[in-house]
Amino acid sequence: MRDAFTIMVEAAIDALPEDQRAALIMKDGKGLSYAEIGERMSLSAGAARALYVEAMLALRKGTDA
Repeated sequence: MRDAFTIMVEAAIDALPEDQRAALIMKDGKGLSYAEIGERMSLSAGAARALYVEAMLALRKGTDA
């Protein structure tokens, strides 16, 4: 059974823009480097990192209780 926090985090992830969600999943879910993420998304490593950071900031904001 999923608890309320897990449901809230999943909803916040689902609400992310597709590119941010993809960067987040590739970094935290698959353990890829920013360079690897950038390569898969046709971005620089810096742009991939920026997407990841934006996703993390949005998640923090979206899960503040």
